[in-house]
Amino acid sequence: MGISATELGEVEVQTSSSQEPEGKKLAGRSPTQIALDRLRRDKVAVVCSVIVGLLVLCAILAPVITKLMDIYPTAETIPYQPSDVLDFNTGKWTSLASLPAGAARTHGGVATDGKYIYLVAGQPGSGYSAGTNKAFKYDVAKNEWSSFVSLPSTRFAGTMFYIGGKLHFVGGTSSDRTTPQDDHWVIDPNAANPKWTSVSSMPKVQDHIAHAIIGDDVYIVGGEHGHASIADPHAATYVQHKYLYKYDYKTDTWTRLADMPKAASHFEGAIQVLNGKIVVLGGKAGDEIESATVQVYDPATNKWQIIKNSVPDGREGAASAVWQGKIWYGLGFSDDFEVTTKSYWGTFENI
Repeated sequence: MGISATELGEVEVQTSSSQEPEGKKLAGRSPTQIALDRLRRDKVAVVCSVIVGLLVLCAILAPVITKLMDIYPTAETIPYQPSDVLDFNTGKWTSLASLPAGAARTHGGVATDGKYIYLVAGQPGSGYSAGTNKAFKYDVAKNEWSSFVSLPSTRFAGTMFYIGGKLHFVGGTSSDRTTPQDDHWVIDPNAANPKWTSVSSMPKVQDHIAHAIIGDDVYIVGGEHGHASIADPHAATYVQHKYLYKYDYKTDTWTRLADMPKAASHFEGAIQVLNGKIVVLGGKAGDEIESATVQVYDPATNKWQIIKNSVPDGREGAASAVWQGKIWYGLGFSDDFEVTTKSYWGTFENI
């Protein structure tokens, strides 16, 4: 089993256009693939989370990828604020409506129901600054942002997913930016008066967790504690986790599964489902340690394995997508390139 990678050249950036090529059928199923399939049929853009302060995480599978945010390597760097979409058919980025005032630029939760892209909580400012509980939704067809129901509390680096007609927000840190949480809130976005309500908590308090969806099961993968705080960011320990949990939304129950071979976090946008298996690309392996490891989990056997050939460079906060049987992997914070726009196509064998 291995992976081969091809580096991509620079891509052309265009302004918004009313006509976009229709995407082709994707391989595999990802955290938001079910909803994204509906987007593809309507020729609409698909979300891709790009992070390191860590935003965006999310929805990343389709011929077209939306880059909602960027990463910051230092407290002085202001996070990227516009929204952009990448069309894999043409290799071109197109500008979309900018994020609204007060919306998270990093560390937010992102998910889609097929019509809207939801951005909940996170960090609106740069560096190690205050967080928010504010929420917004993006209308893909209209290219417009509007307010959504705020989360009950401020959170940094939780994960959010859409399943069974409802949005779920899990984990993250509290308003001090460092105390990990296990809260699990759910909301029906189509209810007449939508409200966040508490359901079964995640078994472990942690932040910068990722998720993947296979069938009716949600898999919560990796994570950490010891995140950089607002008061003393340099005291961060970034202790990485190996945990893998399965959440059944129908019974509201959690099950612990086999630990990851290597502990990691900050791969929220770099987790995919390929041929019924979960593929984790890189991530954060420790304080100032970016991973180049590819880890693959098979739900049928409850076993992990490490791909022989890793991704080209260690990277956290990257984005990824599966398209025509290949994995696109790019952006993020690289140990070789620091904040980077470099991207690759990878081909897996025997997955």
